[in-house]
Amino acid sequence: MTKYLIIALMFIISCSGNNSEKNTNETREDSNLKKRESIHQQEWEKYGKQNTTGESDKKSFKIKVNNVINITGENLGEFNTPKFTSDGKNIVFTNSNFSELWLFNLEKNNLTKLVSFPKCGYKFQISEDGKDIYFRTRETKRKKAGGDYSIYKIKIENNKLEKIYSSGNYLSTPVLIDKYLYLLKENKPICIDISKKKETKIFPQPYFFVQNNKLMRKYNSVQTIYGEEKFIDCDYSNDKKYIFALTSNNGIIIFDLEGKIINQFKEAVSITKLANSSLVLFTQEQDQGQRIISSKLFMGFLNTSKISKVSFEKSELVFNPDWSSTDNKIVYTNNNGMVKVLSFNIE
Repeated sequence: MTKYLIIALMFIISCSGNNSEKNTNETREDSNLKKRESIHQQEWEKYGKQNTTGESDKKSFKIKVNNVINITGENLGEFNTPKFTSDGKNIVFTNSNFSELWLFNLEKNNLTKLVSFPKCGYKFQISEDGKDIYFRTRETKRKKAGGDYSIYKIKIENNKLEKIYSSGNYLSTPVLIDKYLYLLKENKPICIDISKKKETKIFPQPYFFVQNNKLMRKYNSVQTIYGEEKFIDCDYSNDKKYIFALTSNNGIIIFDLEGKIINQFKEAVSITKLANSSLVLFTQEQDQGQRIISSKLFMGFLNTSKISKVSFEKSELVFNPDWSSTDNKIVYTNNNGMVKVLSFNIE
């Protein structure tokens, strides 16, 4: 009897050890999975994923601002459109007249001017891996009226500059999707293969643009997507899955890549979506003639009406907000053109 009891106990202990090891591995996998998700993504799972009905939209959530730090001083001038790189380590931004590109390294607390070219900072593009910046500029060396237009790539690691494409005709600012650049050349949509540095006839992804106040799309052919609004401009979401189209007097309409309307923020003037999430960040402005007297920051969700105001202790205007995909941080510029980083929690 004792012999069988000992064998039974050994079997139970063995099974327990295997289960314990299995549970440890599962816990480690769950932990690794959470590490791969941004904090925002976890917040979205908690507060936003289930909030897709009208009833849940009535439930409020609160954004608690922890601190705000300045990363540019007033003596450097005014800056515009700051953006986080995908790894959250760097912030890229331009000056007030879009003629420079600057880089702030959050880990080293180091500010560097990368390059100076006419209009190089207007709608610059950061690669998905966060290592390269693409921009359009106008060459001024030649005597030809208006000069030639070129698209460059600059590597963040070593400031290496490389010309990707050049034309004697007008080029719009490019949109970077995977390994291709999409833009207008003399008002006609073109696609540039970055590796080959030349145009390709096939558009791997649909290209959205605004022309004659209409939202257009080029894929297999050029077509008008929505003609009931007067559009001013459009931008892609950071993950290139949605289109944010700014109207003249009806805020921002969000479209998917099929051209279907997802949502509309009727008072928004700028908007950005967190990658791999439904969280959006947008601003609402009030102007008095030529002067903006109010610019407030709001957080919400891609396909619901659930929003919450981000309140500051110190009242200031907020422009050009952008998310960090790795930390609970938002970068923006204020009314003095200073670049600031806000840390927050969602409650």
